[in-house]
Amino acid sequence: MAFAALLGEIGELMLWAFEPAVPQNALDELHSGRASRNVLAQQQTAGFAFKQLSLGSIEAWALPQLLGQLVKGADTPRANIARIASDASRHIQANPRNPALPDDVIGVKTFLPGVSWEALLESLPIDDDYREDVLQAVFHSTGNEH
Repeated sequence: MAFAALLGEIGELMLWAFEPAVPQNALDELHSGRASRNVLAQQQTAGFAFKQLSLGSIEAWALPQLLGQLVKGADTPRANIARIASDASRHIQANPRNPALPDDVIGVKTFLPGVSWEALLESLPIDDDYREDVLQAVFHSTGNEH
């Protein structure tokens, strides 16, 4: 799953390395407010989602089919966890106090019901104050009490 999470962004990484204007245009589109989500900004500026490039690369490199399924986000627990982990990583990199993080944590919890909210948040590279804010947002969204 870790390898799939890393490969999920390889298309965008290759664009930054070889054609940086393409992802920069998508980033500008997102920051301008003309697109509400990253994938929408990519489609509006480049005409495709960068994940499509990742999937094409996985196929061209003849990597195991399971990696493609995990990156694509096939509806399996492992694929969904890999997708959410990749999303959370991207959200934290974009903004260490990203408001999308509580949704990521809630998404992972659906696949790991036996793990406490605190344990899910413990390993995230965020400051303790924001960790508590995320926990409160999760409790508010799910109707749980601390």
